[in-house]
Amino acid sequence: MSLLRRALLWDLTLCVACAPAGGQPPPSEPPAAAPAVARPEIDEPSPPPRPEAAPPQPEVATSFQFPTEGYEAGSAHGRRFLVPNNHVGDDSKHEHLTPVFAIGHGIVRQARRGGLEGYGSVVAVEHQLPSGEYVVSIYGHLCNHSGHRIPVDVGDVVRKGELLGYIGDDDENGHGPEHIHLGIRRGEYDGHVCGYVGPRFCKVSRFYDPTAFIEARLESD
Repeated sequence: MSLLRRALLWDLTLCVACAPAGGQPPPSEPPAAAPAVARPEIDEPSPPPRPEAAPPQPEVATSFQFPTEGYEAGSAHGRRFLVPNNHVGDDSKHEHLTPVFAIGHGIVRQARRGGLEGYGSVVAVEHQLPSGEYVVSIYGHLCNHSGHRIPVDVGDVVRKGELLGYIGDDDENGHGPEHIHLGIRRGEYDGHVCGYVGPRFCKVSRFYDPTAFIEARLESD
């Protein structure tokens, strides 16, 4: 074999050995990935605060009713408004556990379950009249026995005729006949539930005659 032919065969052998299987060219390396670009942080506005729900407001008391069935001022010890002359409410005699109802639309400002001297358990409800005037109805000598305690709390909105409690027994009423003491004070509730004339906030001028007040406002809503 000539030297030229041997050289050609040698070159061909080298080319076959270097070629990848299948006769495809060797794969090229993938290009390097570009570095990630950090996104700038965006300050999103905070959602506006959710407004708090307004507390429920009582309806204007356009009419009133008596607090119990068979209400009769003066039927307990003969006491009614200014009889005796220092008594600033009406006393109506009823059996123990007789239901007591709100005399008009309003909001509960006092719900004392026992312990209030002279009253035992008592509820006070503030009412707004159509004229814009406020009055407070006071229900004294209520029951504090299990199962018959005052069912409302301070801040509750009540409607005329809504249950406020039950008549207490003779022990809760100062060892006298079971009865309710109803007072109607002029003005917004100021923390006092007077039953008799005494301190400066218990003056006669600050009270209505309860029976006369209700009888003048018995119209239906």
